Amino acid sequence: MGGKERLKSAEDPNFLISPVSTGGEDTADDTLRYGLGSWKPRCAQVFNTIRWYVFWTSVFSLAQGFIVNGVINAVITSLETRFELPSTRSGLIPSSNNFIALFLVLIISYYGGQRNKPRIIAAGIFVLAVEVEENVCYRDVSSITNITDVGQCGMGEGDAAGEGGGMNHLQTYLYVFMLANALMGIGATPMFTLGNVFIDENTQAETTSWYLGIVMSAASVGVAGGYMAGAQFLNMYTDIDKVDMNTIDINPLDPRWVGAWWIPFLISGVVMLVLVAPMAAYPKRLPGSAKLSAYRKSEAYQSRKDKAAVPSADFGKSWRDFPRAMWILAQNPTFVFLSLSVCAEGIIVSGVAVFGAKFLQEKFNLPAAFAGFVMGMITVPGAGGGMLLGGYLVKRLKLKCRGIIRLNLVAGCLAFLTGALFLLQCPTQSAAGVNVPYDSLRELEGPSRLDAICNEGCGCTAHVYEPVCGMDGVIYFSPCHAGCEEKFEWLEGPMGPFKTVELGQSEGNATAPPPGAHQGVCMSDCQLLYVVGPLLFLGMFLTFTTVSPTQTATLRCVPENERALAIGFQWLFLRLGGTMPGPLILGAIIDSACRVWQEACGAVGACWIYTPTDMGVRIFVWWLLVKAMSIVCYFLAQFFYRPPPEPPIEEEQKEGLRTNNGDQVLSALDDLPGPESNV
Repeated sequence: MGGKERLKSAEDPNFLISPVSTGGEDTADDTLRYGLGSWKPRCAQVFNTIRWYVFWTSVFSLAQGFIVNGVINAVITSLETRFELPSTRSGLIPSSNNFIALFLVLIISYYGGQRNKPRIIAAGIFVLAVEVEENVCYRDVSSITNITDVGQCGMGEGDAAGEGGGMNHLQTYLYVFMLANALMGIGATPMFTLGNVFIDENTQAETTSWYLGIVMSAASVGVAGGYMAGAQFLNMYTDIDKVDMNTIDINPLDPRWVGAWWIPFLISGVVMLVLVAPMAAYPKRLPGSAKLSAYRKSEAYQSRKDKAAVPSADFGKSWRDFPRAMWILAQNPTFVFLSLSVCAEGIIVSGVAVFGAKFLQEKFNLPAAFAGFVMGMITVPGAGGGMLLGGYLVKRLKLKCRGIIRLNLVAGCLAFLTGALFLLQCPTQSAAGVNVPYDSLRELEGPSRLDAICNEGCGCTAHVYEPVCGMDGVIYFSPCHAGCEEKFEWLEGPMGPFKTVELGQSEGNATAPPPGAHQGVCMSDCQLLYVVGPLLFLGMFLTFTTVSPTQTATLRCVPENERALAIGFQWLFLRLGGTMPGPLILGAIIDSACRVWQEACGAVGACWIYTPTDMGVRIFVWWLLVKAMSIVCYFLAQFFYRPPPEPPIEEEQKEGLRTNNGDQVLSALDDLPGPESNV
């Protein structure tokens, strides 16, 4: 029978009408139909396939990635400016997405593993949508009525201190954003734990990685869209609907500018609310899932006792089994090292996601909006393409568990080499009082000193950064520090609007700047961005190539009824050891390269000026150390992996299948690929 038909799976649109059944599964069973409550019409059953489920999941992943990992990271610089936060503290905003979820992820995974996963996921989407919309409410507390008066304390040192100061009051809103993001993390938890298991339960083993790659790449597209949308909305003033823009005397190039960061939250929240009903309509399992489970070969890790730790079919339905379930996972070295590798990759991904745009902004003197746009252009093909390629390679090469881990090992080694990009930089710009003294262009030794003869007695402060580029190519911290006596005047130039100033000459200052300058940092013709951009893309591409295969290898190396808990446990590893500390670690590294801090009201705020060389070297060391940890974990995971033996199919088993399920099942079973050696 040369044209035997392969075993159909739940992603086949014709699978619903297949007469083949195992375990008494009835495709007409009301519990397997798509719908809400008693409303389960026949026309709606077209959605009752794994492909439609992947579609809805991908839309959610796109919306979630758009707002949580895209927009928030793109507007982080604006939030730092508006709420006067250093990078170490602003990194708490994206990190807080995991705070409360950490305590619930194992409960959600264990509880949902034996229940209707799509409905639990739908409840999480609803919570996430509500919290996303709640962020819009915070734009009122961040409204700016007079940009020139933001956070000023007055000329006297104690003026603001007596009133509590402006900076400390603004920084308290950090906790408001942290709470909202923490609740958003709870809402997303079911999708990225139970959702992946639901896909694996309702498709063939070799197809799981491909579908996971689609879902995860959709998230990366959302991240990129969030970066680019955030960049566009940052070009709009935050109170665009409340103030007359003709009264605002700054533009997006001004360091004090705060964009309309809240608009993307409004859009994505509506999209998520629309997804609640389609997701809640799915049954506990799709028609045909029992058949797929019956024919799937176990690749679960086998202990040294030559006995695979496979619990009974009823295991996991009672909370009494929870401690033993955790112990079984802890004894699985392949699972443990895969989870540790996920931590390492999470540190890299979360750190670059939050501060990648800031790195480009500071290294290449880019506006915040354009830096966010560049990161978005890197994220789309890098992250999305990497996850799709990883899933495709697993499917195309039909890799088993060990082969999947070795694929990750190769990708990790290649990504390790791309860390050299952080050492590339343009010539450091001369900044008076920061890296060069006011009286010469030689390198400044010792700490920064913004005060000089030309600005003494002016009452200059480091609270507001208003860079001025002198005709000599030197950047001055502000017109006050440059000794300016005249106000700004807006002019139109070939590169857009800019300001000119007249620089005064203080008495006794023989080295005052020339009598002409313009607002902003001095422009550079350095083209290294065209080298760093592709290298950063390659590093992210190789890093994300491991994401889908790692999830697949995790699902393969644990018993079937422990997959939901394993994904939840790994999610806990990822958040606790990866995405939570990642932004904090990289934020601290970036802050360690700061030369000039914002100072007002007796408190320290955001960093105004960095040392690019120090920043690049320290990020380079960070990249190498974390990537090395990931590579070691991949190696140990495949080294300790022990697959179970593949028992041959006896003739008696074939006869039983023929008797119980008909010739079609036997024909499909005969067409399944035979035992293969581990790659």
